[in-house]
Amino acid sequence: MKHIVLVIALIVSFNASGQTSVEHKNDKYKFKVSVPKSWVELSGLADESDSLKTELQWQLTSIYSGIQPSIIIRAYNRVSLSSIQKLADLTFSDFDMKEFQVDKTNNAWTATNVKRKYKAKYYFLIKKGISYVIFYRSSLETFDANLPAFETFYKSIKFL
Repeated sequence: MKHIVLVIALIVSFNASGQTSVEHKNDKYKFKVSVPKSWVELSGLADESDSLKTELQWQLTSIYSGIQPSIIIRAYNRVSLSSIQKLADLTFSDFDMKEFQVDKTNNAWTATNVKRKYKAKYYFLIKKGISYVIFYRSSLETFDANLPAFETFYKSIKFL
């Protein structure tokens, strides 16, 4: 199957304090977001044409305990993902849900895996036919400390 190569527009901008950020824009999956340049890009913009999915992932800091604190955007262009529940079912299909404590509040879910000592917060969205899972995961020890950075990131995403 022919893979589609996407051109990523990376724009380096400077804010008033001199810090830099990098903008990631995806016209196919209709979103853009800026992240601090200090975040380490782990996966880049992986476009999986055969699964109608793209993914971006960043590590927030090099200091962590257990699971590295990371933020991921997954976007799907699948008609079958027509509801938040279907999107959540797909997201958790690879997990043994008996290991998780899940708190569901509308489109925001927090899942804690005590056995493996990590926690994650998920936002599930469907906009203009594109389904998004935007989530943050970290060790139990560092989850709360990095949560504000994730919430700021989430609020900064622009859907095109």
